[in-house]
Amino acid sequence: MESKNSWQTYRTSIKGTEAIITVNLNITEKLDTHLYPYVTHFSIPFAFNSTEAIYEQAQLDQLSQTLLPLMSIGESLFVGYILLQNKVTLYFYTKHSESFHSQLQQMKLDHIDEIVSQSDPNCDLYYDFLLPSSLEMKLNATVETLALLHQEGEDLSLLHAITHKFQFENRELMEEFIDFYAQQSLFNIQYTDKPVEYDDEAFYLVTLQHESALDDDSIFNLVEEFELQAEEYAGEYNGWECQILNQAGKSLH
Repeated sequence: MESKNSWQTYRTSIKGTEAIITVNLNITEKLDTHLYPYVTHFSIPFAFNSTEAIYEQAQLDQLSQTLLPLMSIGESLFVGYILLQNKVTLYFYTKHSESFHSQLQQMKLDHIDEIVSQSDPNCDLYYDFLLPSSLEMKLNATVETLALLHQEGEDLSLLHAITHKFQFENRELMEEFIDFYAQQSLFNIQYTDKPVEYDDEAFYLVTLQHESALDDDSIFNLVEEFELQAEEYAGEYNGWECQILNQAGKSLH
């Protein structure tokens, strides 16, 4: 799609069913002008021909190309789409919903279902529904990391040295976080005694290190746990990296 846009694709669950969401991350400045008070959405059929990751991505890229003409509809912003149960639902913010409907119908798209428009002056659907949460971003980054490791020939069933990274602004809360995991005796814990300054901010750094295989759900469970626990202690979980066994000295994160 257009280079000025930045598209993020991630997996999530909607009412217990796996969905793939693609959202435009570089549209917030235009949305925040409050010049596009209506959100419009409609669905068209779409089904993957293959569930293999490499072919699935190729089909997503092809879908993006077929949607390009929709971005030319005047006085509207194409903010993203959701793939769910063999259909793709497209979302737009518009200045005038009637004009958008008229232009869309002139394009004579095949198998389009009912076009739904509603007032959304604060863009709640975009910010609260389409945009991924911090946890969703980290879980999808984990999926991508494991796929890359597998592609590089890494044996995920072997024990890997894994490092999880955190940051905290409050020292007391950081120490409580450390005490919580020190009691479990599962991790080698390291931290900075003084805050580190970066981009006019100052925070303490914490790492939790352990060994684990990467061929089951344990890494995903830890990512979710660390995200929630860091938040509980007013900190931030910055993700994980691991040692690549078949390339000594290299790490992937």
